[in-house]
Amino acid sequence: IDEIVSCGSSLGAYPAMQSAVYIPQLYGIRVPCVLSLDAGDDWNSPYCLSRSQCLGTAAMGTEFYLFESPWVGTDRAAIRRMVETGNYVILVGCSYDEHVRITLDAMGMGVLHWALGDRTEPCELDIYTFTRLTE
Repeated sequence: IDEIVSCGSSLGAYPAMQSAVYIPQLYGIRVPCVLSLDAGDDWNSPYCLSRSQCLGTAAMGTEFYLFESPWVGTDRAAIRRMVETGNYVILVGCSYDEHVRITLDAMGMGVLHWALGDRTEPCELDIYTFTRLTE
């Protein structure tokens, strides 16, 4: 194994993000991509990445794809912190933004296959919009 794509749904989004910090430290394996599928607690979890963790993932070049309602963004402090520290953060606006459906769509419509690829182009499904979040 030399690269891992980490994915988590709801409250599982936070361990997926944390894996981008700890897997390289513990095993020397890069986590280039994290998929967050409708993060639980609306980004108010104590398990959100800290500022120092965000600086670390930015330095490693981890890409974060946040599958959320289309209006979610840097108004959430945890997302703003990720962006302000230089992380590559893409908001994937989901047309069908019901909590469980975001995960079911991602798992059933090829999002994981896309994420394991080169990711140079957005996933070509008309239910998603891809927006790079910047300061």
